[in-house]
Amino acid sequence: MTPDPATVVEGIDVLRATELETVYPGLVAGMTIRPDAGVHADSRAGAGDYGLSGGSDAWAVSERFERLARGLGFACVAVGRQVHGADLLDVEAAPPAGTWVVGTGDGLVRPPPGCLLVVTVADCVPVYLVEAESGHVALLHAGWRGVAAGILRRGVESMIAGSSGSLASLRLHLGPAICGDCYEVGPEVLTMLGLDADGSAQVDLRQVLRRQAAEIGIPPACVTSSRRCTRCEADSFHSYRAAGDEAGRMAAFLGRTS
Repeated sequence: MTPDPATVVEGIDVLRATELETVYPGLVAGMTIRPDAGVHADSRAGAGDYGLSGGSDAWAVSERFERLARGLGFACVAVGRQVHGADLLDVEAAPPAGTWVVGTGDGLVRPPPGCLLVVTVADCVPVYLVEAESGHVALLHAGWRGVAAGILRRGVESMIAGSSGSLASLRLHLGPAICGDCYEVGPEVLTMLGLDADGSAQVDLRQVLRRQAAEIGIPPACVTSSRRCTRCEADSFHSYRAAGDEAGRMAAFLGRTS
């Protein structure tokens, strides 16, 4: 995503992933931002929080999902109960309308046209996958545990399994997330990520995901990445490292209208 000004969808401030939206007709991709940071400032408590757990009312969050989906041209929105793992949820049987909490998992794959995928983030990496030939899409929530457990590889395998697609036709985009300068982890995390572990160190999860993409065989030209940091720009993004348990969650979204 580029540092363009926010646009408004049904009164919700969003950033569009224009790098992806030109790949396939009807493709919609992006992420919400804090409501007091955009062009349609709304400072009501919880107004921009899309977290399924925490302080926000479940019905209010469901209404926010559906308003976002409606503004983007979708009748149905699919979300999962995220646990910082690597399990994927198949969304092929999505209902025609409403909010569908699919199950427990951190990746959503193979939605039908008209179903918007959403993962919620507040420093973790939203990972967007599009298979350019078929138009199949997947959206992943990648914290360090999911990255270490191979959620990217699982997402990629789900995209090309049983289809005529290939790694060369995949498009991978890494959205706004905490940057390496702001994210320090201990040696046990470094080891699990396949990095040298000599005490604590700073880690850029998007860089780790780029390395994993190369190992999987995705051409570098097919990978794009936002440079925006949720911690550095905590006035624009929800950030767990900045606000702790008080942090809200953004909604990263991906789907095809047709």
